[in-house]
Amino acid sequence: MSAQFSRIGILLSVLFAMVLISAGPAQAQTTPGLGIDRTGAFDALTGNATVTGTYACGDLSGSGLIEVTLGQDVGRVATVSGYGFSDLACEPGQTGTWYAEIVPTTGEYRGGPAFASARLTVGDQGTETGRQIQLSRAG
Repeated sequence: MSAQFSRIGILLSVLFAMVLISAGPAQAQTTPGLGIDRTGAFDALTGNATVTGTYACGDLSGSGLIEVTLGQDVGRVATVSGYGFSDLACEPGQTGTWYAEIVPTTGEYRGGPAFASARLTVGDQGTETGRQIQLSRAG
């Protein structure tokens, strides 16, 4: 009886090894990436701002959206805030640049520091980031 169990154990070990060999090496997944440039621009006539950056699709594929919010403190109590977006089509491994025009919902953007947040979404996956940027007059 113990010889039969021993043969079954050897057979199971051989089958397990065959499954591992046939599966091949595991493929590392590449995560998406998103960056915001350190500088942005504002239009003195409209009060709108432009924020730019880079993206990497990683393993994502399909239509995507980069949503951007921008806040800038003006004085001691007021904040100019707004949002914009950039469309893109992702393919695995693709990288590129993006820009978004930010239309303020309150006030007008001016030269100086501001905080930008961006979120890349493709399907139900994505990534986000935020950073302090410096706005300068466009043109």
